[in-house]
Amino acid sequence: MPALTLPFYKLSPGGNPTILIRENSLLASPYGPEDRAAIARALMDPDHLGAEQVGFLDTSRSLPHMEMMGGEFCVNAIRSAALIFARLGLLPEGQTPGCREGSVTTSGAGAPIPVRVSPIPGPCAPETGLPGSMAMEAAIALPLPKDATDSLVTECAHGEVLVRLPGITHLLLDANVHSLPDSPLDAAAAKRAAYGLDAEEAAGVIWHVPGPAKTVAITPVVRVAATGSSVVETACGSGSLAVALLMARSGGSGFILRQPSGHAITVAFAAYAASPGHLLGHMLAWISGPVRLIAEGTANVSW
Repeated sequence: MPALTLPFYKLSPGGNPTILIRENSLLASPYGPEDRAAIARALMDPDHLGAEQVGFLDTSRSLPHMEMMGGEFCVNAIRSAALIFARLGLLPEGQTPGCREGSVTTSGAGAPIPVRVSPIPGPCAPETGLPGSMAMEAAIALPLPKDATDSLVTECAHGEVLVRLPGITHLLLDANVHSLPDSPLDAAAAKRAAYGLDAEEAAGVIWHVPGPAKTVAITPVVRVAATGSSVVETACGSGSLAVALLMARSGGSGFILRQPSGHAITVAFAAYAASPGHLLGHMLAWISGPVRLIAEGTANVSW
């Protein structure tokens, strides 16, 4: 049984406890996807560090890279990685004091992802209740087709909508039609099977309830095929984006997604600026919220 001692960070991107492993060698031979999946399963165990997801950092590339445990795409893990990359000085200083901006690469995305990390104003971070130095606002920008509210969103049945994002597909359930069950894991498994989503790298089932002023509360269940994990997540960035795309069909460009943790993730859609290298006919989805660094150190892992 292989055993390693690995440097780790544990973060809370608005909930959604996330472990990031800083070990470049795990993203090269002799280690493969099955090793990373096994390491992730060990780390996520409540008897180990405990988390809802695991990513692997590579700081040796021209652009910092984050590989998810199952090769999937994960918004909150990218936001968490952005905080660590900023902390390591791997992102250039931005125009605003204390802000760092740049691009990173990640599994599940075919192009670099713009990221921005900035201080949370005030002596205390309002979303965390902890000193501002312990938390930062982390945002990522995803290029989407200009017609994303139509091309990525498919209404399947009353109160049931599929949203296909890069690296992950979400089934959105209107909780006013499909009430949140006592066992979300079992209900989500049944819905995934009904829609044939178990073959996806990653798939979510998201119950959503609209609130006032472009606010929606969500309850996400996310399955990652490579690790065989299915989790009722305390926050979900890609699920928040999926629900925001659905809401944008009725108008508006900025939305607040209330997470099960009680924190909020903000999604804002903007036109893609015309500059060299940018894609024509696309828009940007900025996904932002607080990320808190909980712990860092080394972890002993056997798999």
